[in-house]
Amino acid sequence: MAAEEEVEQQLVEAISQEVALELSTPSGNSANKFRCCFCPFRSCGRADRLGKHIRKFHAKERLFTANGRTQAQWNLVLAMFEQEQATGNFLQRSAAQLQQWIAPDPLTLAYLSKHNDIDVVLLLTSQGPTYVLKAQTVNSRRLHKNLYYDHSFASLLLSLMLQHAGKSEPVFNGVVHHFVQQQSPCVLLGLRNRLTRRRLMEDVAGLPCVQSLREGLVDTCTRQGEWHVVTHDATFKSLFSILGQEKMGQKDGEVHALHSVLGRSGALAGLTPQRTEGLACFQAACEGALPRSARETTKWIFSDTPASVEGCRRCFPNLVGVAEDPLHLVFRVEACFGERRTALSRDVLRLQKKFAAPELGPIYNGGPPEPGRWCGQRKRARALERDWECYCAQPYQRHQDYVDDILDICLTYPSDMSRKDSRGKTTKQILIAGASFQHFAYLLNGSRARASLSDSDRKLLSMGTAANEALHQQFNATQRPVIQQHRESVDVVLFSFTLAKLLAHQSAAYWPTVSQRSQSLLLSMITGHLRREFCPAFAKNPVAVVRNRRLARAPVHRQNPAAARAAADRAAGQSERWATHVAARKVRRRWILKRTVFTKKKQKRQRRGSGKSPVPMPQG
Repeated sequence: MAAEEEVEQQLVEAISQEVALELSTPSGNSANKFRCCFCPFRSCGRADRLGKHIRKFHAKERLFTANGRTQAQWNLVLAMFEQEQATGNFLQRSAAQLQQWIAPDPLTLAYLSKHNDIDVVLLLTSQGPTYVLKAQTVNSRRLHKNLYYDHSFASLLLSLMLQHAGKSEPVFNGVVHHFVQQQSPCVLLGLRNRLTRRRLMEDVAGLPCVQSLREGLVDTCTRQGEWHVVTHDATFKSLFSILGQEKMGQKDGEVHALHSVLGRSGALAGLTPQRTEGLACFQAACEGALPRSARETTKWIFSDTPASVEGCRRCFPNLVGVAEDPLHLVFRVEACFGERRTALSRDVLRLQKKFAAPELGPIYNGGPPEPGRWCGQRKRARALERDWECYCAQPYQRHQDYVDDILDICLTYPSDMSRKDSRGKTTKQILIAGASFQHFAYLLNGSRARASLSDSDRKLLSMGTAANEALHQQFNATQRPVIQQHRESVDVVLFSFTLAKLLAHQSAAYWPTVSQRSQSLLLSMITGHLRREFCPAFAKNPVAVVRNRRLARAPVHRQNPAAARAAADRAAGQSERWATHVAARKVRRRWILKRTVFTKKKQKRQRRGSGKSPVPMPQG
């Protein structure tokens, strides 16, 4: 017998003894009304009827409870037993707890005392899960079936979603921890199912007050001129864990590229999953992250691939120009050295800092090139010992000067030119491609963009899309424990991560403190305030009196057809992607073995030992 079955059997035996003890020594009556101590409200007129009621409705076949439709009392008994890890009068204590939670008015109590099976639903509050009558959920929100939650639980869940970046497991671990602190007798009721957890977070994220909070933060940033300059980047690694799609497949209907849009001082407009990179996906990502009023204030866009962003006037009607990230070439060079800073990448970084100097001039929008000449015949580098501070303060005037500086670096470090990155590109190929006229012109647009800003705004502006790269690393760190997840789970995570970043940025940028505070500390303070009744009451309606069974089972909340269809579509899509994932796992993959010196030696030893020809190795 399994350990779980043994524990449950011990609980059943203990409750059987509790019922038998009550039958042998019945409790006293009150005003000629013999009340059942195992039911929250049931009472009988005579002692023999009470004994008959206990033998019939509190038998083992009925799980010792009279409410057989919902089995709410038995679920409460199990939750109390799991929490206390001890046996003792659980049936009576559960009935007393239900009576305390429901606390009916006299007219409702008169109805409940005459019925064995009462209709109750589970209501989640900030004090813990409770069972109440359906009529008592008039000021709550219905999630599905018999599960409801009120505004205090929504405030609690929202604060934990922001604190843990929308990850289901730590969020609901925090909910259980809070319930234990509130001395709830059944902290695990309604919070075990993984689908229910996700639907709870989705529903809270879609509340009007939460959506208004995000819109208000974006509008405040718009009034402060935050979106005057935006930086854009996309990453694929963050969405590798989605089920039902092949990595880098980029098929229609799938999401592989996570687009991030940041403001001039680092405000996160949004993280939007798209099928791939390119102009169409970039515009869709920006339209999903920023409203029209915010995009109308954008003048400059920084990107790693400015040519693919050029032409987005429909999305940004007042756009002046597109600039390239000066640090992108440095990152590409360091990728050839295992992401390490070397003397070569240090000199490249010094040159790229020249594009951070502001300069007025014509803006490049993809016109005809005026390239400089790559002098491959030169065998000796010019002297790189110079006053770098003065040299970097002066922006480039000609493309030929930039080409000559890159050539000097190539000639100074000849032994490093053959190093390759993960794509097979050598360092020299990366430097030559980075010195092209198109890259130079878009880099020079960055100097034009900085010249159009004031000194105070220029200090806030980061150097290209380096902040986006750091943001991607931070988001990937939060998702590192996730091995596989459904597409529907990503939206809640992205929304929670974005809203937390916006709140922390707003506090740091527009509510300065005496000393500098970390983002995590600011977010802890903000979530603490949100937990204290951030969400207003969903409604303020009087609770109806329950006089008969029709009123007890009458629906309080109307079903939302659009939400029901959306839930059905999500379930169908999730089932389809799971079937695709299972089918892909059944396909036997052909392992590619690389032929090396060691495999050749192994074949020679086999040939000398057996005298047979070696088994051919599969070729990659």
